[in-house]
Amino acid sequence: MILAFADDFTVTVFSNIAEANTGCEGIDVEDGLYTFLDEEGTVLLPVFTEPNIRRKWGPLTSIESGIFTLVVGDERRPELLRAIIEGDISVDCGPRIRERDELIRKLRLAAGLTGL
Repeated sequence: MILAFADDFTVTVFSNIAEANTGCEGIDVEDGLYTFLDEEGTVLLPVFTEPNIRRKWGPLTSIESGIFTLVVGDERRPELLRAIIEGDISVDCGPRIRERDELIRKLRLAAGLTGL
């Protein structure tokens, strides 16, 4: 389970990296608008395997999203998981989780009902 926390205090849950690439625009990932965690609160760091491509045509700019993968980092952010449970972060309907209560059940199961 990949949790993508956006800078607008929402979280979307993805089953795999392909879903995360589809649901999170590469330019926004590159700009740091998302914090990715696994279900235990470990930070997942984006690493681009194909960069975002920017093209300019006079005053117009187009951006083609690159492709990223996620690698496990050293940092943990359990406070973000607690913020979901406390209702401080909204759950966006995504391909894996449809509502907040469903996500809370899965997080508690992953944590072995401890720590959350």
